[in-house]
Amino acid sequence: MSLLHGRLGRLRVRATHRTTVLLVALLALLVTATGAAASPGTLRLLQVSPSLGHKVAVTAPGGGTYSVNPGRSQVRVTMGGDPLLTWAWCVMPRVGIGSGTDYTVDLQSSQETADLATPAQQEAAWLMTRADGLLAAAADPGREAAAIQVAVWQLTGQAADITAVTADTALNARVAQLRAMAAGRSAGATVTLAGPAAGVVAGVPATVTVTGTPGDVVTLRATGATLSADRVTLAADGTATVTATPTAAGEFSVTAAAPGAVLWRAVHPANRPAQNLSWVVPGTVYGRLVVTAAAAPAEVPVTTTPTTTPTTPVVVPTGTRNATLRLVKSAPRTVVTGLPVRYTLTVRNVSGRVARDVVVRDVLPRGTYVKTTPSRAILRGGAVVWRLGDLAPKATVTVHVTRWTLKASGTVIRNGATATAANAASVRAGAVTRVLPLPPGSQPAVAG
Repeated sequence: MSLLHGRLGRLRVRATHRTTVLLVALLALLVTATGAAASPGTLRLLQVSPSLGHKVAVTAPGGGTYSVNPGRSQVRVTMGGDPLLTWAWCVMPRVGIGSGTDYTVDLQSSQETADLATPAQQEAAWLMTRADGLLAAAADPGREAAAIQVAVWQLTGQAADITAVTADTALNARVAQLRAMAAGRSAGATVTLAGPAAGVVAGVPATVTVTGTPGDVVTLRATGATLSADRVTLAADGTATVTATPTAAGEFSVTAAAPGAVLWRAVHPANRPAQNLSWVVPGTVYGRLVVTAAAAPAEVPVTTTPTTTPTTPVVVPTGTRNATLRLVKSAPRTVVTGLPVRYTLTVRNVSGRVARDVVVRDVLPRGTYVKTTPSRAILRGGAVVWRLGDLAPKATVTVHVTRWTLKASGTVIRNGATATAANAASVRAGAVTRVLPLPPGSQPAVAG
């Protein structure tokens, strides 16, 4: 492996801030022109392709013009080992460079050279990272390469920062469009994660916001939590959101990985002037979020009456004939840990008399929680409660509730419910669900 490639692999910087970046990986070389250490290497120009195909007058900073055929260059860069072949862009247009010659150069990177880390240089680097796609989509790749090159010259201070920068009106218009696309962008952008600083509870989804370069695809992983998605595409504002559900009390983490790049420049010695060139080297940027989740609140034990408040005894008025209720409760026999359980409760008046003020009460089992209260129900005393009103003879009402699991695999969720009426005795029903482990190497994909 070459020294250049070795440095690319070793310089993976990991920031220590708990809620954000582990940062981008890349290089450590730098330039005599800015007083930093320089890394010598060789540069060979292999070809210029594509290009405008003819020379055009370009306005220089401060006035005057120079004549040049703008386009993209392919170069071979060597530093102590195997060469790196890459596409590069001129950053010194008024000095020539010949093909077929190994030039001794100083290799500089934006990791350590302040000049290459400026916003304008990073906008130029962003254009370089998008060049392949722009050229592939262009009806005239040569003209597109020329527009990218002129925009790079403007951003790196080699062409006047004016609209009419060349003698070609159509080329100028495309340069302006590319500049607008690159405004505020950076090839070496970071990806960050942000989540709630407090109030996170085990088993309850928490929103995590991912921030980075618009359009980037970010890969996500979690430890101690399950994610609603393991990959997101950042929107036009550079953000996307997922939910992370901690599996237990204590710390959990979410890690993000996104594409990044480092800007490089080859600089020729002052006593042997030749064209300087810049290119980008792909890499990966990282972000990390660490959050502490509190334990889920304890459930109210399954009883026929709430433990928090006494229940008024059922009194059947004198002369009123009693009704009779029947309650049936169903649930799946098994559930994978972290996924929901849907319960169905059916109450029926099996008598020939109206059941007055029917109430169905379903107690929350330990190790479960409710995200959304069901229709017509309220949460009270650790239970979901439906007040159904009067139930005609032989009439039936069915209600549903979905609970999410917190329990570890191998355990059992036991759920009990009751139905009562002002003129009917209380009846009970129950359901048992066993919690199964996740299949090896998988995570439940959940929403809501």
